[in-house]
Amino acid sequence: LTVCMLACHFMVKFRQNRFLQNALYGVRPICIGMILAVAVPLGQANYFLNGAPLWPAVVIGAAAGALLLGAYFLVGWLRFTRRLAGAAPVGNETVDSCVEAFGFRRPPVIRCTTDSRAPLTYGVRRPVVLLPADLLADREALRMILTHELAHIRRRDCLRKLLFTLCLCVYWWNPVCWGMVLLANRDLELACDALTLRYLGRDRRKSYALTLLELAARQAQPHPLCSGFGKPAAEERIQAIMKAKKIPVY
Repeated sequence: LTVCMLACHFMVKFRQNRFLQNALYGVRPICIGMILAVAVPLGQANYFLNGAPLWPAVVIGAAAGALLLGAYFLVGWLRFTRRLAGAAPVGNETVDSCVEAFGFRRPPVIRCTTDSRAPLTYGVRRPVVLLPADLLADREALRMILTHELAHIRRRDCLRKLLFTLCLCVYWWNPVCWGMVLLANRDLELACDALTLRYLGRDRRKSYALTLLELAARQAQPHPLCSGFGKPAAEERIQAIMKAKKIPVY
């Protein structure tokens, strides 16, 4: 598994293969969890057979892994926020109408950037929505993208992703936890799509699905603590969007 992952990393980096990039994103967490799930019990068994106590090694190993993974996420988050700190604020009629439709007590910060990771949402206490600068001229696409990101804020998905990350740090050795987080992120996007269609209307399902497909082809993978637009499980989401039914008022 380790050799295969390194080979995929090499091909993704030097060949820019989109299929391998998507496959690696989905399989990498599960592979890492499987490797650790096999390596840790073997190391514990060897330690136990030599006559030494078992639990101190288990606690130290689990704590060290949690600290290292937590430091990895923290450093990545600091680098990510520093990179996007210079994004310019956005304010126009389309943005204001979308924000007012959700009725936030404390409106989120809307910014634009040329970074390939946009559109995305990050932040728990004061959420920030980053929009692609080249899409500001298209009002229809801007309305759909911004509605999707505001739906993430309404559902507090950034807080959920923070809890997912804490679970990964504590249970880094369990492959089930990695798989749970992967599937939970897909469910977050499916639920957010359903809420977005409630605001946009069912008559915009096709245009919304096309916008999702377009951004999925060009958007880079966001940070694990961020909520993106078009990347995770695009095909499954498009099928769910086209099959969406009208939700009764009651």
